[in-house]
Amino acid sequence: MKMSNRILENVLKEGKRLLREAGIISWALDADIIMAYVLKISREQLITKNKYTLSIDEFELFHKIIEKRRNFMPIAYIINHVEFMGLDFYIDENVLIPRPDTETLVEAAIKSIMENNVETVLDICTGSGAIGISIAHHCPQIKVTLADISRKALDIARINSEKNSICIDCIESDMFENIEKKFDLIVSNPPYISKNEMAELPENVANYEPHMALYGGEDGLLFYRVLAKSAKNYLTPAGKIFVEIGSTQKNDVIGIFGKENFIPYSSLKDLAGLDRTLIFGKNIK
Repeated sequence: MKMSNRILENVLKEGKRLLREAGIISWALDADIIMAYVLKISREQLITKNKYTLSIDEFELFHKIIEKRRNFMPIAYIINHVEFMGLDFYIDENVLIPRPDTETLVEAAIKSIMENNVETVLDICTGSGAIGISIAHHCPQIKVTLADISRKALDIARINSEKNSICIDCIESDMFENIEKKFDLIVSNPPYISKNEMAELPENVANYEPHMALYGGEDGLLFYRVLAKSAKNYLTPAGKIFVEIGSTQKNDVIGIFGKENFIPYSSLKDLAGLDRTLIFGKNIK
């Protein structure tokens, strides 16, 4: 192999071409991220290393990862990293990739904690722990508990709590099964994809993200029914529950919680202007 074929600017150009031809929309950014990951440098440093000659191992690793991305493997799973609420999170295929839209829920929860006498928070269906850990980081005075049915997900949540220097409790639990205490605030981004929607998921989601964390039953509303039915038993009298929803589920979820004597406090939209977060409180008579 000619040394010139391993010069960074040439290798990067070829990687971008391969991703573009595979139909990857973010081909230029992704190739930069992959190269920075391979060389263990920042993306900004790529410019100053334009004439750097990759070792054979670096060259082969770059093309191996490019091939994964050509098959629509999400970048977050490739580099085992995603940023959420300004924090760094370890991610692999045992958990969903935290989306910027979910920051709507987290920001609302933080605001509520700051304005009210909140001491305890439960993040149920926690996955990577992104929601609960972000809340704990921004509200260090409170006690946060993470719960998930997946032991592998909780292992990742523990990694992320240590990574972000957060002291947190983790409970392996099928919804509320192993939850014993009451909380001032419950937050949840449960599985909410319906059976029909599961069949239409894009490749990068369908082939890589854990279906257990996506599928919300036939109509996508299964876990909201469980949350509505059980949450009132695990909330303090003035407690609230914050849930993320699918963009078309607002009225259905409000109806589900209404049947269990909850009052809708707020409906919040995500960055795209779609309904994304609902806040409920117990109807105390």
